[in-house]
Amino acid sequence: MIDRYINLLLNNGIILQSEEEVYRYKVTCLVEKIFSTSMMLLVSLLFKQFTAMIIFIVCFFALRNRTGGFHLDSFGSCFVGTMGIEVVVILLIKSQVIPLIVSGVVSAVAAVIILILGGANHPNMDYDKEEYSFNKKYARLLVIIEFSAIAFLSWLQVPGVYIQAIEYSVILTAILLIMAFTMGQHKKIE
Repeated sequence: MIDRYINLLLNNGIILQSEEEVYRYKVTCLVEKIFSTSMMLLVSLLFKQFTAMIIFIVCFFALRNRTGGFHLDSFGSCFVGTMGIEVVVILLIKSQVIPLIVSGVVSAVAAVIILILGGANHPNMDYDKEEYSFNKKYARLLVIIEFSAIAFLSWLQVPGVYIQAIEYSVILTAILLIMAFTMGQHKKIE
């Protein structure tokens, strides 16, 4: 399907031959993201946690797109990991097994970690100094916004499932960021 689409773009002169690989990669990523997000939403419907998971997905993807972090080797392994993590997050949110005060403290620590590290420069991304600096600043801004939202929603006494959806997105982002740094998936900028 992707090959046919890229060939259509090439044959109609919409993209140049030299751009083919970049477009193939971008379209593949888009299709994978749409598929994964659709499956995440389906699973959230099955567990009757649609609204909380929408909040989690938006907050997590916003941070993750800027911080980077640990990546698995293939789409298949990433998809299985993503679905597994989603089920764990749903069960944690649905059962409220972790008290709100505990998840709040852990998410505050996670936010500080993100503020300190900013982001990872995955070798496959190979950001230059300017791009990396921009992503780190943007990630720091996003984590401040998300943590402010947590504080504001707590003050409004919004149900804990929605607050924890944001908290778990911050916590998971920090975990994946630490994993990238400790498992050799961060390329230092010279």
